[in-house]
Amino acid sequence: MRLLRRLIPRKLSWQMMLIFIMITVIPFTVLSTIALNRMADETDREAETRMAQMIHLTANHLDSRFRAINAITEKMYRYYIYSQQGTRMNLENILKTSPDYQALVRNYVAGILENDEFLRNVLFIDALNGQVYSASTSYYSSVRINWQYRQWDFLQEAAETPRQLTISAPHLEDYFLHGSHQVISFCRPFLSLDDLPYQETILGYLVLDVDMSVFDETFQAYHWQETGTLYVADTSGTALYASDAARCKETIPEPASPDIQVLAEDIPACRWQIQYHLDKKLLTEDIHRLRDRLLLFSALTLVAMALATWITSRRVSQPVSRMLEQMDKVQHGDLNVSVPVQGDDELSALSNGFNRMVSRLDTHIQQSYIASIKQKEAELDALRMQIHPHFLYNTLEVIRMSAVAHQDQQTAQMTLSLVRQLQYVIGESHEQVPLRKELEIVQDYISLVSLRYGQIDLTSTIPAPLLDCPILKMTLQPIVENAVQHGLRPLGGGQISISAARSEGQLLLTVMDNGCGMDAEQLERLRGQLKSDKLPEVKEDGLRSIGTKNVHERIRLACGPQYGLEIESQEGIGTAVMIHLPDQTPEGIHEAADR
Repeated sequence: MRLLRRLIPRKLSWQMMLIFIMITVIPFTVLSTIALNRMADETDREAETRMAQMIHLTANHLDSRFRAINAITEKMYRYYIYSQQGTRMNLENILKTSPDYQALVRNYVAGILENDEFLRNVLFIDALNGQVYSASTSYYSSVRINWQYRQWDFLQEAAETPRQLTISAPHLEDYFLHGSHQVISFCRPFLSLDDLPYQETILGYLVLDVDMSVFDETFQAYHWQETGTLYVADTSGTALYASDAARCKETIPEPASPDIQVLAEDIPACRWQIQYHLDKKLLTEDIHRLRDRLLLFSALTLVAMALATWITSRRVSQPVSRMLEQMDKVQHGDLNVSVPVQGDDELSALSNGFNRMVSRLDTHIQQSYIASIKQKEAELDALRMQIHPHFLYNTLEVIRMSAVAHQDQQTAQMTLSLVRQLQYVIGESHEQVPLRKELEIVQDYISLVSLRYGQIDLTSTIPAPLLDCPILKMTLQPIVENAVQHGLRPLGGGQISISAARSEGQLLLTVMDNGCGMDAEQLERLRGQLKSDKLPEVKEDGLRSIGTKNVHERIRLACGPQYGLEIESQEGIGTAVMIHLPDQTPEGIHEAADR
């Protein structure tokens, strides 16, 4: 029961739509599908019965025609004529004793050609006298002079069963000049009646060539649907005839799928078989297509009915849905909502109460929540600006100590450098400047601190195209300041090098010093500060060491989490800080667009 309740939609409009579908569309679709499936089964049975009857009638027709051809061959034993002396002579007497046997046999062969409309050629091979007599429906056909009939495999096969009719597979009548038709040959050896039954002496062979059109004429008498393939097969399963001419003389394949049913009927006169490979899938294709269209129509009807039901139910449930929608917005923090009030019923009173509640809640949040937000913004601004007094404290200390120690004109130059740095620092922290400008400020800073902490050499190896690449303001100066304060100051001076390069769509700046460096524990603690959301601990002078942390966070906020600082250091050797920034050179922007 719980599962059923979960499956039922909660919205009233969807519930009405579901009920309408269950009592109309689904029963209609199911009943229609069942009816069409039954129709397809009935069509299968009717087609199978009709095809079986047609094959049976066709087999009987071919059997009768082949028996008639067989009777023609048997008549040569009953053929006789009267000589001029009045003597009755059969075909054997003609071959053995008649002086004009050639003309008589030629007349006999020509007469046979008129006995059947599908007889294309008649051959009588006189084995006794070594002569071949022929008659053909083609006016230009005559037997080839050099035809070696004794080497014809078909005659040798007939000679093995001289008392039976031998039937060949379809072949070309190539023993005739210009012979180009496919025929089926019926051959019966002519035995000597004088030697029977003790000896089977073959005097000759009667060969009747039947045109292949006998099959076309027979099959065209019936209406065969284009739902299968019709074959006439011999005893070896070879197709002597096929409705698909390309499959003739090939071995008849086994059914490729259960949808193909083989209907067969024997032709007793020649021991052949008619086969019809009925494709039930093609037979019911129209019905299945109708079923698919019905299902499509049902789907479209379902959509149309669902849309109509949804529109009707929406008019009923729209006021409730509108209020639920506004309540969901309030739940997600949007208090700038109001439910339209229409009418003077219970829903209108509920809408008025909801609007008053949201208005009071919004007023309360405006008084407390916004004040809290402003306080947090002030704290963030203070954190962002903390780098400025930290920097000014160190710079002013250098100027003071230099004035006490030297009491000369260098103070003016130092003051000028300080003014430049103050002008550079004042502004928004996310403002971008060319890399060239950032290097100039770093050089001013180095010129100041060198007077206080000893000689500090600054070298830069930056390709000229990268000097105009925009970077965040105050990116290099805090890193260089950390290098001076924590690395070079304890040693009384040293070297700082700045390099730049493009790497995989990034601008990589490296600040390296040869100061005192850090041990593994200090390096791991500094890396942990970069990853942490907490501010560094307060030092003895009351300030936090936030230069490196501040630069790292500003880069990640402005450019993305894949950018920032990477620190390597070794105690007694020095520290290297790698700054990963977006490559905003024209080449870098073009490569990013290609990717």
